[in-house]
Amino acid sequence: MQTRSQTRANAGRQARPRRLPKPRAAPRKKEKKTKKKPEEEEEETRESPPPAVPDDDDEDIEMEGVVETVETRLELENLQYEMYKMGKILDIVEKKNRKLGKKVEALEEEVKALRDKEERRSRRERRRLEEEAEEDEE
Repeated sequence: MQTRSQTRANAGRQARPRRLPKPRAAPRKKEKKTKKKPEEEEEETRESPPPAVPDDDDEDIEMEGVVETVETRLELENLQYEMYKMGKILDIVEKKNRKLGKKVEALEEEVKALRDKEERRSRRERRRLEEEAEEDEE
């Protein structure tokens, strides 16, 4: 039976899904080494032929083709990722450009309103000066 503290500690674990262990390679079986007599070792070294060198160039060509295919596939994936990143950056730039465009339009409208206001004020001032000049003449 669990104590209260163990139950509380395990309560949080039950809420979260359990992680599965990562798959690992099966352990390799080791060959058992038996002690050989020195005479047997010498015989084995004399009898063993040199390692066979593959005479087929076809295999080399096939492997080169596979390597080239993998390299080109990796290059393609890298280019696709770069295009994706550039697209994201372009979206951000376009969004900011739209925002700035709206701000520019608002500022242009504000400038136009201020110019109209200043123009009206200057007209009133001119009229007042003209009226004062007429009154002075009379």
